[in-house]
Amino acid sequence: MDLHDGNTYAAAALPGIIAGLKTCGFRLVIVDTLLADDLQSGAVFYGLGGAAESRP
Repeated sequence: MDLHDGNTYAAAALPGIIAGLKTCGFRLVIVDTLLADDLQSGAVFYGLGGAAESRP
């Protein structure tokens, strides 16, 4: 498996990186899950279901 830059070492490291993130409490989701809600232009979201902060 190659990533976009052809670095096979990065691809081999992914399972460990993902496991480490999950251990730290991160939850990985696909982009479709993130975009399920109506997004507002300029809004910053800090988590799923969280409040959005609009930029002026």
